[in-house]
Amino acid sequence: MEEIFKGLSDKINNDPSKFIPEGALSNIPVIVDGARYYIRNWESSKVMDVEGGSKGDYTKVILYDNGTGDNQKWVAVASKSSPGFFSFRAVHSSKYLDVKGCNVKNELIQYHGNGSEAQLFTVQETGDKNAAGERAVYLVSVIDYKPNSTQNYRISTWDKVHKNGSWLCLNTDTSNRSKWKFVSAG
Repeated sequence: MEEIFKGLSDKINNDPSKFIPEGALSNIPVIVDGARYYIRNWESSKVMDVEGGSKGDYTKVILYDNGTGDNQKWVAVASKSSPGFFSFRAVHSSKYLDVKGCNVKNELIQYHGNGSEAQLFTVQETGDKNAAGERAVYLVSVIDYKPNSTQNYRISTWDKVHKNGSWLCLNTDTSNRSKWKFVSAG
């Protein structure tokens, strides 16, 4: 995994404040390196799903009802060189959650590990908790990251309907459709 983060590591070593969000280190206990999770949308309770269980590059990551398929399970992979940052690897395909083309206007896909910032995210608290005490978080992309800004790009649902098959994308929205929780997938 070292090679995946080499480019970012070089940037962080030059200016850590540029890429490590304030408070990111305190959020690490929300997820554990190497653990498997369902990444569940706070508003709809649907999970991130690799469409159709495909193992191919460029397959969309969508919202879908929580099932038991490995295409809905993600392994958290902590960056060794960038504390507070993670990538997420699909259990069924060993491919990574990726922002297509490293462009904030594109949807999320699965793609082989390639060392780009399109596969690197940090977890930030939203301040929300449910009755069970579970915390909602934002998954913030490293792409166009601005320290201490409310305009950072978060993983969000494409639409407000939350039907099965809804696309996931990046935007600066802070509503419940951009909030997530990590649920153990064993």
